[in-house]
Amino acid sequence: MKKNIIYWVSFLCIVISCISPYEPKNIESTEGLLVVEANLLAPYGSEVKLSRTVSLENFSHYSSYMPYMPVSGEVKIVSDDGEEYRMTETVVNGTFVLDQEFVYRENVKYALEILSGGKYYRSEYITPLQTPEVDALRWVYNEKYDRGNHTTTLASMITVSSDTRIIDTPGIRRFVPSGIDAADLIVHMREFAPLAGKCVYGLSCSHRSEPGCKIMEAVHAGVIHEDRYTSFLRIHDELSGKNNAD
Repeated sequence: MKKNIIYWVSFLCIVISCISPYEPKNIESTEGLLVVEANLLAPYGSEVKLSRTVSLENFSHYSSYMPYMPVSGEVKIVSDDGEEYRMTETVVNGTFVLDQEFVYRENVKYALEILSGGKYYRSEYITPLQTPEVDALRWVYNEKYDRGNHTTTLASMITVSSDTRIIDTPGIRRFVPSGIDAADLIVHMREFAPLAGKCVYGLSCSHRSEPGCKIMEAVHAGVIHEDRYTSFLRIHDELSGKNNAD
């Protein structure tokens, strides 16, 4: 039986993009729904993340140990003419990657099929949309920060509720969280949280040089981006009082 599912799917081939929210019908509760975040790239680089929704009322309970609820399962990309691409779960729970080449074919529709918690889910079949070719690309190199310049410089903060705010951060390069201990930082970074305590040295691991460090394994596997790993170490040092750099 086909189940309701929330998904955000992005099909890209060369430069192909399609992201659409799906609002399920006849849902009595929005807690515990399967959420699928998918980025399907041709020919390589496809990634799918599975998690469950958490109510805002209970979010503080979950966030004490994990900011979201990843789930395991089986994931594959299927075409409307019977072709299948089975995805592999990584060391990060709920994250799946495609280890083979994804050959996008014109006039063929694709869907995601998921088996999780004993239930079967399938998205609608979608024909990827190919964007026009880019005529030109340019960027400005910033020697001070060893990376490109931001295209905008105005930062803004939007108040959603009394205890929730969204910050738009162009031009802001560094954050130091307030009210978080260095030891708890790992559970506040989404892709790090599922690996907390799973290293060989458990919660004592510094995630820098220890053998059997799951964080470093995820970085080497490309599951955690190197920039995020560098930020994690820098923020950890600042929270620990080890780094007083401006």
